[in-house]
Amino acid sequence: MSSGTAAATTVVNLKGHRDDPAYADVVYVGRPMHRGGWHLEGSPLASPFRPGRDGSREEVLEQYREHLLGRPDLLALLPGLRGRRLGCWCVPEPCHAQVIAELADEG
Repeated sequence: MSSGTAAATTVVNLKGHRDDPAYADVVYVGRPMHRGGWHLEGSPLASPFRPGRDGSREEVLEQYREHLLGRPDLLALLPGLRGRRLGCWCVPEPCHAQVIAELADEG
């Protein structure tokens, strides 16, 4: 982090928190989700890579990191996420949202 006063960007799992007011500030960074009562639009930062189809979880995270680093338009979104809570479905498994959080905090 560039400042000692800035909070770290964190990643939370949205499962079970659909109507939880404590999650109202979470920024969703995944693919479109329209089931189970969720109506989430896909994020521009959603990963185009999927574990299994595109490689192991570790391989897809590296592919996503390379993808993100090669996209100035997406990198431009990261400063606005610094210190925020990012929502996904993967954690505690390794997740592309953790890549976003890491890069946002490095920025």
